[in-house]
Amino acid sequence: MLQIDQLIPTQDTIRIVDQLRPMARYVRSGGRWTAEALKGWATERNVRTAPMIAISRFPDGVLMVHDGHHRVVATYLGGRHFLHDDEYIITDWTYELYLEINPAQWWVTPFDPRTEVRLGDFADFKREAMELANDPKALEAFIMANRHRYMQTRTFNSIKDLAEEVRKISAGRHRHLVNKTSIYGNCAVQNPDGDLMFRCEQRRANWYLDRQLAEVVEENPFTIRLNFWPAGPGNCDNEFYLKEKQNICVVCGTSHNLTRHHCVPHQYRRYFPDELKNYSSHDVLPVCFTCHHEYELEANQLKREISAELGVSFFIPRLIDQVESKARGFAYTLSSHWDTIPESRRQQMVEVVEDFVGHKVERDELHEIGHQPVRPLDTEAHKNNGEFVVVHTKNLQEFIIRWRRHFLATMHPAYMPAGWGVNHDHLKSRQKRISQ
Repeated sequence: MLQIDQLIPTQDTIRIVDQLRPMARYVRSGGRWTAEALKGWATERNVRTAPMIAISRFPDGVLMVHDGHHRVVATYLGGRHFLHDDEYIITDWTYELYLEINPAQWWVTPFDPRTEVRLGDFADFKREAMELANDPKALEAFIMANRHRYMQTRTFNSIKDLAEEVRKISAGRHRHLVNKTSIYGNCAVQNPDGDLMFRCEQRRANWYLDRQLAEVVEENPFTIRLNFWPAGPGNCDNEFYLKEKQNICVVCGTSHNLTRHHCVPHQYRRYFPDELKNYSSHDVLPVCFTCHHEYELEANQLKREISAELGVSFFIPRLIDQVESKARGFAYTLSSHWDTIPESRRQQMVEVVEDFVGHKVERDELHEIGHQPVRPLDTEAHKNNGEFVVVHTKNLQEFIIRWRRHFLATMHPAYMPAGWGVNHDHLKSRQKRISQ
């Protein structure tokens, strides 16, 4: 067994970032990068069989990833921070060998791995260099003049750093989805006797303090004590709501680029009765953007399965008034392109707009008419998919549990908060607290 945090990358980029998601999922499901598994992986995807992960061992004991960066990073992102003995091979190298040019071994990218790394994609450079393999002087001159095409100065000194860079790249594409504050506030709230009732976000604790309904007992960890007796005991018997929770991805453990993952998708949850919608913090989990995006791809498949079970289309278009849609479309086009539309056609379009609004239309009115949204026709036959599913689901508690189980089975989260339960019942838990 080889700990990944012992390994130093010899490249600072991953050539195909999107390839890491299915690879990380494979690791989370228990997969290994053995020779047999690599052959099966290649056959299934109709690609060439990759060699074993190659580790270079230097005289000073340093271990560097020579080949297989995608697999090593995917293993780390998948939550396993070590390599099994049957997943890699170790070869003894010297730093001097890395600096040599040896076209007989296809080694035409000399660099010093202590201070330099290779780029993620240098295939074109290597092909051009090998065309000069029979002319050593020309080859060396070509390499020295084009080092920027295959190497750069080292910026990362660990696989962890490289993996976190991959997360940033993924999250950067959808920066607006990443939470800017902690998912879990962890502020402790006590009753007047000093018993812990529940934990909450800072802004909720401030709400009590601003109204002089509580006082600060401790700054770290931040704790307030209510100066009145609430109607119920809070969550005094529920470990999930009382324990301090880590703000890390429940799947892979990173603390970067966290998003709020709702076990039950919003398209269904928005149509739940208030008693289920308003007390569902149990099913809000911190998940990094990369893992969240990966899960959503799988969640869409379950949405389709549920739709098929109920005999409804996964995508139900909104039914709109076609007359209104046409009139507003014409008004928008007229307001934007009045001078370029032939007069006869322009008059026809104006008549359609006037028939819809019921009066003569001045040119300066067209902009407002054209920019108003077309109202959907609210009919039972054209409810959206989420509403239709919720209305026709007989047992919403079983529906919630189904989504929790799907998340667990798909993502194999390794960092779920203590006390979280797949069979947790919001309503029963709340009714129990009220009756106490």
